[in-house]
Amino acid sequence: MITDARVNEIVSLCNTSVAGRFAIFCNPKSIYRGPNFKWDWFVGHVQREASVWLLTVCTGETIDEEERALAEQKSKEFAEYLIKQMFDSINAN
Repeated sequence: MITDARVNEIVSLCNTSVAGRFAIFCNPKSIYRGPNFKWDWFVGHVQREASVWLLTVCTGETIDEEERALAEQKSKEFAEYLIKQMFDSINAN
């Protein structure tokens, strides 16, 4: 069972990491975006990277499967939220 404090730590880490990557990928001239870039790929990318971010920040700590799964889930959810907000904003104009 993950404590509430640990959940908050993981969600904060994931949201910060996803937001940073999102800012980079919003720039169409970014070296990370190629001509075939799709936002669906971005969601999968940050979801896969979540466990790497968790391991990087929690050096020396044991990361269990429940924490890794939570990090992936929350990263995916936040990425989808940011993308939806971006497209809603574009479509509103």
